Amino acid sequence: MQPKRSSTGELLIACLRWATIAVCFGSIALVFGVIALRLSYPYQLEWMEGAVLQHIHVVQSGRVPYSEPSILFSPFFYTPLFYYVSAAVMLLTGDGFLGPRLVSIGASMASAALVYALVRGEKGDKLAALCGCAFFAASYWPTGRWFDLARVDSLYVFFALAGAFAIRHGRHPAWPFAAGLLFCLACLTKQTAAVIALPLFAWCLAFRPRELLRLIGSFTVFSLAAFAWLQWSSDGWFGYCMFGLSSGHPLKARGVETFLLRDLALQIPIALTLIAAAVVVGRREWPRSASQGFLLALVAGGVIASFVIRIKVGAWTNNLMPAYAVLAVAFGVAVARLRALPQTKFRLPDIALVLVGLQLLFMLPFASPWKWVPTTADRAAGDRLVELIASVEGDVLVPTATHLAERVGKAGWAHFMNVRDVQLSSRSRRQEEKLLGQFGDALRSGKFDLILLHNPQRDYFVRLPAEYEYRGRVFPPGVFEPTSGSTLFVPAYLYVRRGVAIDRME
Repeated sequence: MQPKRSSTGELLIACLRWATIAVCFGSIALVFGVIALRLSYPYQLEWMEGAVLQHIHVVQSGRVPYSEPSILFSPFFYTPLFYYVSAAVMLLTGDGFLGPRLVSIGASMASAALVYALVRGEKGDKLAALCGCAFFAASYWPTGRWFDLARVDSLYVFFALAGAFAIRHGRHPAWPFAAGLLFCLACLTKQTAAVIALPLFAWCLAFRPRELLRLIGSFTVFSLAAFAWLQWSSDGWFGYCMFGLSSGHPLKARGVETFLLRDLALQIPIALTLIAAAVVVGRREWPRSASQGFLLALVAGGVIASFVIRIKVGAWTNNLMPAYAVLAVAFGVAVARLRALPQTKFRLPDIALVLVGLQLLFMLPFASPWKWVPTTADRAAGDRLVELIASVEGDVLVPTATHLAERVGKAGWAHFMNVRDVQLSSRSRRQEEKLLGQFGDALRSGKFDLILLHNPQRDYFVRLPAEYEYRGRVFPPGVFEPTSGSTLFVPAYLYVRRGVAIDRME
C-alpha cells in the first residue's frame, strides 16, 4: 500500500504542475505573439523570401518554376508544392508576402497540434503532450525564427509529421494511401522529406507489414507521377535543378561537430538528458515495443534529415527544424514516461517537471524577443527604397531583394542566392559561364539605371563597369536588416549609371 502523501506535498505537486503549464503556455504565446507582430511587414523578414515570391509569381503566370538559369530568373533546387499552395492563398490575400507567410504559420500551428497528438497518442498524458507542444513552439528561437517566413520549411515539416501520424495511428483501411500521399506531398515541398520517410517505412516492415506494400506503392506512384509531370512540363530542367544544382555544395570543415554540439547539445541539453533518462527507464521494452521502435524511427529520420543538409556550407539553422520537431515528440514522451514512475526519495516525476520549465526557459533568446520584430524605421527605409526604385524609368538590379523592383512593376532579375547556387554546383559549369556572361553583357551595355548591392566592392559576380558611380549607403547600418537568417545581404550600397538623375534618400 502506497503511503499517503502529506497535504503540503500534494500542494507542492499541484503548484509544480500549474507552474509547468504556465511556462508551456507562456512559451507558446510568446512565439506566436512575435509572429503576429511580424506578419504584416511588407518587406523581407529573411533575405531569400524575395526569391521565393519570385518563384510564386512564375507559378501564377502559368509556368513551372524550373528553367535554364538566366539573368531574368534562376530557380531554386527545392520541389515546388509550397509555391503552388502559396499562389492559391494569394488569390485571397493579394500579392506580397502575406499569403506565403500565412501558409507557413498555418503549417507551424498544425505541426504543433500534431506533436501534441503524437505524444498523447503514445502515453495519454495531456500535460506531457503540452510539454512536447511547447518545446516545438520554443524551437522557433534556435531554428532561426522560421515558422512565419515565406519559405518551404514549415509546410515540409507539417506534411512529414502528418505522414508519421498516419503511419502510427492510422486505423482506416485507406491509411496506407493517405500516409503515402502525405509523404509524397512532403517530398514535393522539400525533397529531404524522403530521409524522414525511410526509417518509418522500415518500422512498418517490422510492426505493420500487411500495409507496407500499399504504403510504399502509393508513395512511389504519387511521387513518380508528380516528378514525371514536372520533368515533362519543364523540358527537363526540373531534373537539373533537383540533381544538378543541389550537387557539389562543399561540406563545412567542422560540420559534424557543429551539428552535434552547437546545434543540439548546447541548445537543448536538458531535453536530451530527459530523453536519455526515459530510454534507460524503458530499456527492457525496446526489443518488442512498437511505441519505442516508432519513436526511434521518427527521431532517426528527422535528425538525419537535418544533419545531411546542415553540414553543408551555407546551410542555415532552418535546416534544424525537422530534428527539433521529432525531438519535441521524443521530449514529450520522455516527460510522460518519467511522470509515470512511482514517487521515491529522488522524486523523479517532480524533477522532470522542473526540468521541463528550465529547458523551455533555456531556449528563449538571450536578447529581447521584440528585437526580431521589424521597426517603424525598417518599414520607412523600405518605403523610401521602393520610391527610389520607382523614380527612375529604366531597370533596377537589386539581387538580394528582387521583390523591391517587382513591387513597382519592374523586372526582378535573378536572385543572388540562385545565381550563387549555379556557381556552387559542380554540374553547372556551362550554365554558370552562360549566366555570368549575360550579367556581364547587361552591365557593360548600361542595362540598369540603378544597382543596389550588399557590399561596396563594385562586385556582383562580375566587376561593375566604370559607368556605374558609387553613391554610398542608402540608409545607415542596422536599418532594414532581416530579422531572421543572415544580415549580410542588405541592399544598402547604391550604384547609379552616369547620366541618371535621382533624388537622394535621406
